[in-house]
Amino acid sequence: EVFWAPTGATGLFDPRVVFDPYNNRWLLAAVSNAATVASSILVGISNTSDPAGTYTLFTFDADPGPTDANDEWADYPMIGFNTDKVAISVNMFNFAGTMFTEGRLLVLDYPLLRGMVPVASASYFHSGAAVPSGISLANGGFCMHPVFTYSSTELTLYFVSHMSSAGAMYRLTRLTGTQPGGLTLTIGASTIRPGGGWVTLSNNLLPQAPEPPGGIGGTAELEAQDAQI
Repeated sequence: EVFWAPTGATGLFDPRVVFDPYNNRWLLAAVSNAATVASSILVGISNTSDPAGTYTLFTFDADPGPTDANDEWADYPMIGFNTDKVAISVNMFNFAGTMFTEGRLLVLDYPLLRGMVPVASASYFHSGAAVPSGISLANGGFCMHPVFTYSSTELTLYFVSHMSSAGAMYRLTRLTGTQPGGLTLTIGASTIRPGGGWVTLSNNLLPQAPEPPGGIGGTAELEAQDAQI
């Protein structure tokens, strides 16, 4: 929590880090203050290409008004980018943590983010926003992951949703347009991957390189939570 301390958020969890090789920046996301009205989405960007250098950090209310009842909290942030957009998707739950309510997107203007002034450009896609997301459980709203776009010219930001491993089913959603106010989210149809279904992995079973000399000993396997298409 020391790293995110300037944001004032507490109870940090689920950090994410990705490197953009086209702009030479590290992009970070996390969430905080679970199951409270202070639930926040945290965003960071490195000021240079040095991962150990300085960062600029921002915090966004996960359930902002005035149309929201401020009765949901954000879990499991997923971050992606293209040449002009950075998106953080989250799973929203009621305060009891017993019910998934919707998927939610926070979209930032990437050039403004690199200029350290993204707040005015922030766009939300969710049920209480001026532009509702329609991202429900039925249409792939749960864990709808924005992709890492390795292109300096691609203007469409894609999102992938895992629908069914046994049925080889997924959704590909698209975010097009420009900010502020000109974004369009198009939820993709359920699509079946040719070649049949895949196995949903779980537990500590993925291999990784042995620890270097002086490590704590042994080779721990990586935990796999799902198919991660």
